[in-house]
Amino acid sequence: MTFNKRKLSQVCATALLAGGLVISIAPAVAATAAGTLIKNLATVTYEDSAGNKYSAQSNEAVITVKQVYKAEVSSDSTKTAAAGQTVYIQHTITNNGNGTDTYTVAAANDTIADDLTSGSVKVYRDLNGNGLVDAGEPEVTTVTLDAGDSAELVIAVAVPNSATSGQELGVILT
Repeated sequence: MTFNKRKLSQVCATALLAGGLVISIAPAVAATAAGTLIKNLATVTYEDSAGNKYSAQSNEAVITVKQVYKAEVSSDSTKTAAAGQTVYIQHTITNNGNGTDTYTVAAANDTIADDLTSGSVKVYRDLNGNGLVDAGEPEVTTVTLDAGDSAELVIAVAVPNSATSGQELGVILT
């Protein structure tokens, strides 16, 4: 009986690589940092009918983990305010992806579902997480976060002096 060592090792190595990649790498990709190299090398050991033992290695397969982009912003909230008051609306933005990402943030009046328009809607980085705009906390238009990190944001909304009871002022954070 004749064995083609090269052909057999290629078939076995390909089978091992294909099975190994699907089973062991796919579940780990989401938690693996972007840019990480995942390497796989298969070794096949076999014996022919005469009892001769052979060993062959596959070519090394290298996969580079691509960046997964995923952000989460905390849920909406409702506040009650008096005319002329500034209302602070706190949100948390979390980078649930696997690499550093920069988010462009903006807040504006919701012109569809409300009765009022604010003359001032600004987004600030809430450095101490107290839900207020304190001295030294910067107004922001971008936020850069490493994978798994969060940032507290505060939207400062000026309620018009003309506001009356029962009116609504909507703000949209994008």
